[in-house]
Amino acid sequence: MRIRKFSGNFFNTQTINQTATLEEQATQPYSYQPSQLEPVSSGKTPQPRKSWVRLWLLGIFLTLLFLILVAAIVTYVVNSNLDSKYKGKIEPGVSVSGVYLGKMSRNDAKATLQKQLEGYTQKPVVLSFQDKSWHPTLDELGVSINLEGSLDKAMIFDQPTGLVESSRIYKLMNPRSTNIPLEIQLDEAKLKTYLNTISKTIQQDAVEPDLQFKDGVATVTVGQVGYQADYDKTFQAIRDSLVTLVPTQQNLLQVDTIKPLTNEADLNSTRTALNAITNQPVTIQYKDKTWTFDQKTLGSLVTLQRNAQPGQATTFSFTVKQDYVKTFVEGLAKGINQDPIDGKIGWEGHIVAKVQSKEGLQLALDQSVETVMQRINDPVNRTAQLVVNVRKPTLDTSNLEAFGVKEIIGEGVSHFGGSIEARGHNIEVGASYLTDTFIKPHSVFSFLDTVGEISQRRGYSKGYAIVAEQTVPDVGGGICQVSTTAFRAAFFAGLPIVERHEHAYRVHWYEEMDEPVGFDAAVYQPGSDMKFENPYDTWLYLQAYTSGGYLHVRLWGTKIPGQTVELKASGPKNFVPAKPDRTEIDPALAPGVKKQVDYAQRGLDADITRIIKVNGQVVKTSIFPSHFEAWSNIFMVGPTPTPKPAPPTTAAPRGPVVTSAPPAPPTTAPPATTTSAAKPPAATTPPPVVTTTPKS
Repeated sequence: MRIRKFSGNFFNTQTINQTATLEEQATQPYSYQPSQLEPVSSGKTPQPRKSWVRLWLLGIFLTLLFLILVAAIVTYVVNSNLDSKYKGKIEPGVSVSGVYLGKMSRNDAKATLQKQLEGYTQKPVVLSFQDKSWHPTLDELGVSINLEGSLDKAMIFDQPTGLVESSRIYKLMNPRSTNIPLEIQLDEAKLKTYLNTISKTIQQDAVEPDLQFKDGVATVTVGQVGYQADYDKTFQAIRDSLVTLVPTQQNLLQVDTIKPLTNEADLNSTRTALNAITNQPVTIQYKDKTWTFDQKTLGSLVTLQRNAQPGQATTFSFTVKQDYVKTFVEGLAKGINQDPIDGKIGWEGHIVAKVQSKEGLQLALDQSVETVMQRINDPVNRTAQLVVNVRKPTLDTSNLEAFGVKEIIGEGVSHFGGSIEARGHNIEVGASYLTDTFIKPHSVFSFLDTVGEISQRRGYSKGYAIVAEQTVPDVGGGICQVSTTAFRAAFFAGLPIVERHEHAYRVHWYEEMDEPVGFDAAVYQPGSDMKFENPYDTWLYLQAYTSGGYLHVRLWGTKIPGQTVELKASGPKNFVPAKPDRTEIDPALAPGVKKQVDYAQRGLDADITRIIKVNGQVVKTSIFPSHFEAWSNIFMVGPTPTPKPAPPTTAAPRGPVVTSAPPAPPTTAPPATTTSAAKPPAATTPPPVVTTTPKS
């Protein structure tokens, strides 16, 4: 190789042996001769080594440039040759839905895919449910495969625009792979239509369990699950299977199970509770009597309520008809209830039982119904005992000591000797009706209620009474002496006086024993009464009898320890002169006969005060005021005889013969009305005087 000669300041004019080869120069030893490098006459010193280095470097550069050019040409030629092999073909490493298509032409790749799809389009998937199965074609599923679109994507894969990256040599040195999914076109409406057809075949609604109750027997019908095709899940499963291009034997039909809303366990729990009520009969007992509720009857007592709302579980509840049970038990009361029978007591110096009392029975309805209801709801104890209470008689002779009648607690006495026969007779009759009266604890004694109707039918005689300011024949004259004497007994017994009325005018019969003025109690039937209260827990016994012209009324009971009763009288006051004498005709008297039946009395006021002490301490003070009207001497005369007509025979008196004995003085006027024994006029307020005068 020869070195081209260059000109210029880089080299001097010394001649170099151009004929010598490089090899020869290399073999020759190098010796440095400074004299040869001396500068020329121009004054510059020549540098031959530096010029040589530059030339050497230039040679290396040119050599490398040449080599690069050669390499580029070789690369281009090789790359062109390789590209020609892959022209119109799919890049290596490319698959479509798992089918390798690298290095294949479009037609070859298409043929490969079509071969892969042979048979797949007819039975791509399996849809099955229970004993049914379906093998739809792609067309029935609404599926079409776009091979051309998938091949287009395969053909353009790995075609970068860069110079290096696009070279075949680079691609071979940096291989890439990809799996392009098969492009599938799906007609969802067609697929949905097909799936709906299948869904209708397998569609089955859930059957709710149910509770039935008939003739006392509860049963539960078993529920069943329902089925319904899940379109969305089935659609996705079919789509995922199609992209593999491999027929599958796996069932792709997705079916949802529809469970019943109602919990069968809850129904069984209710069934158990119902059958516990009705499985065994319920027996109702009282002593040796029994009644039975059998299964059918118990079933009729139960009301089963079904609670159902759309879209919610059905629940059940039940109740037992308590009203029916109550009605039934009420019917049993007729054969159980017995009224108590009061005994009869008498007095033989002490209290005795004349007729023994008898206890009664009373069915406790509410308690018995509750007991029966408890037994109905109790699966173990099925016998209900009726609750029956004993009713004590009002007058119970089983314990005479409990009556508390053991001593005299108050006594009243009055004198009626000298009364006309009719008056004396009426006092004895009234006393007979009054005696042997037992007064219940915490009750009010009524004189008129006790003696009953005052009439001739009951033994009373006719006498005289003042009615509307007139003295006329009347039945029962003298009864006021009985009420007065009974009032005195209650007064001294310290019993609360509920009702008391003074007479219309002062009557001497009530002062025969030097009693204070106003110590009386008038009655008239109907209207004015004399009442007192038994405030104790024990009984009182009232005894009345006559002896030697005296009337005695005694109250027996139990004394309050340390109690005493005092009477204080104000004496007469506020006197008013007597009225003029008055004569009246009595058709019962013979003509010319005159008889005095009443005596003149001055009007006056008087107070009686009762002071009750216990152990010397005053516990109660009561005042009983009296206001007596002025009165006249009253004479009764027979009618004047007339020649014609003759006197009728019916004019003869029907009552007892009137003797010369003075008649009973009239009694005081009663108040206009008496409304209630519990609300009598106050003892401290005198009753008003009215026209009707009570018997005396």
